[in-house]
Amino acid sequence: MEFTNLDYKRIEDALLNGLKLNKLQKEFIELFETKTIIAGPGTGKTTSLAAKIALMLIDLNRNNKNEGICIITHTNVAVNEINNALQKAGVGKIKHPHFIGTIHEFFNKFCVLPLFKIAFKNNNLHFPDKNQPDHNNIDTYISLLSRKYRWMDEGVKKSIARRIDSSNLIINTEERRIDIENTNNWDKFDKYKDDMLRFKIKRKSQGYITHSDTFLFSEYFLFNKRMVEILRNRFKYVFIDEFQDTNKHGERLLDNLFKTDKNIIQKIGDPFQTIGFGEVMPEIKKDDIFRLNISNRFGSALGNQLNIIIPEAQIETKEEISSFNPILLAYNNPESVGLAYNRIIEKLSKESLTFNSNKKRDSILVLRKDTTKKYFNIEYKEDKKKKKDSIVSELKKLIVKFIHKKIMEVEIDQTIEVRKWILSHRNIPEINSLLVDVLKNGLNDTLTIKIRDEINCLLKERAITEIKRNNKLFKDIEEIVNKTLNTEDQNYIENQISTIHSVKGETHRSVLLLDFEKKPLTKILMNRYLSPDIEEDIDFINRNLLYVAMSRPTHLFIYAINEEELTDEIKTKFIDQYWDIKYVQEFI
Repeated sequence: MEFTNLDYKRIEDALLNGLKLNKLQKEFIELFETKTIIAGPGTGKTTSLAAKIALMLIDLNRNNKNEGICIITHTNVAVNEINNALQKAGVGKIKHPHFIGTIHEFFNKFCVLPLFKIAFKNNNLHFPDKNQPDHNNIDTYISLLSRKYRWMDEGVKKSIARRIDSSNLIINTEERRIDIENTNNWDKFDKYKDDMLRFKIKRKSQGYITHSDTFLFSEYFLFNKRMVEILRNRFKYVFIDEFQDTNKHGERLLDNLFKTDKNIIQKIGDPFQTIGFGEVMPEIKKDDIFRLNISNRFGSALGNQLNIIIPEAQIETKEEISSFNPILLAYNNPESVGLAYNRIIEKLSKESLTFNSNKKRDSILVLRKDTTKKYFNIEYKEDKKKKKDSIVSELKKLIVKFIHKKIMEVEIDQTIEVRKWILSHRNIPEINSLLVDVLKNGLNDTLTIKIRDEINCLLKERAITEIKRNNKLFKDIEEIVNKTLNTEDQNYIENQISTIHSVKGETHRSVLLLDFEKKPLTKILMNRYLSPDIEEDIDFINRNLLYVAMSRPTHLFIYAINEEELTDEIKTKFIDQYWDIKYVQEFI
């Protein structure tokens, strides 16, 4: 593929507000071979990926090529982010023959549903949720057992039903079939194995599956060589966003599918942000790596510290971007640290125009939620972004339910099919985007009209009477939004506190990191600065958590340390690496 200067200008004007892509971002965009792209914090990963896809779509349309692009994202938020960027660039959202969605959506659409249609004549999949976590499987298995073993005691049937439910389906690769394992080491497993497998498959065939079943049934489906070739021929280009968070079973299936001479698969993310407990670090061959490592987030004062924590990150910074030296903040009383932090912020806001004009969050980060109760005597509050996401989800459900009811008043039958049609409609993502704006700005006249028009597009397609802007639906939306805004927590420190896990992917103005109790992060920090050359077993999850916390801020990072632990050796080592040493009593 070839992109002209005009192509680049069009994308830069749309996505970068007049700024230019840097040399590494352009190299990534023009890279068309199977690679793992390690994109560090603040390197513009999502923007670069969106720019690459936009330019590819321009080239494909210009040359009338029928080469499919498949983008696997970690969340639906990322789907909206990329689609919105593509719309800004004027190329429109991803549509056929291309695909964008989560790894589960990809395999459900292209493997599980085709398999269920062919093998079970079933077009519907039902996944568990918080209201029905087990699909009432036990009752179903008891019913199936009762048909064959009428003489069996009810208690025995219930016991066997539970064993069926908790026994895992597996792939027998030698015989290329689905099998069941003796997950519970049950001594009577062999006696009932055939029934257990048959009943379990029977229940699954009705569409009642789990998220892990997606990969099991997909692996089975991909034994079909013709289906494999169809997918390989459809999608020449495959991008896996946030690969470090991608389900490993699913990732292996994607590798088996698309690591061929005629396909290009690129995995984009930061393996050093693997922070889920129980996860393993991705294995990456050095020859497979392309580094997108010039950060636009912070200056060398912070970037250099991240390279001490994880030298393999190889983060580079721009000369024109500056940050403050990080601070070791020594305390006697941990409950006073939050107040001292806010005094530091107030002081810097008065002294630094660039810091004061930055509108990002100032955050207090903790490993565990209970830290806030113990040291601040307040309950941990869910992160605002997550609150907003849940409110947007609630509003979307309200609208979907409204549209569904309007249609069912006329059509009566096919209620499940109608709901599926609504949820998969091309206008739903736009409604979702408008709801995000509603939560930011309130339900004004402009947004009301836009939402009404989007809803009416769906209704017109089903020949349903359109709604007006004074419909009760908009009063219901406004009531939910106003209730959310009115209950917004005004406690400043309370609003600042988040867990490290919850802020992954975010950018903040400053960060105070607390590690008050067992101090796993402090151990790693001291090891990296006091004994960097000593090799030992790396606690990579806590190392990565430290890295994630330190890479959130644009300007200032503060690490709270007990004054009793602040030895002369520690002071010397940290000062030599351009840290500042401060004491809580200086500020309160």
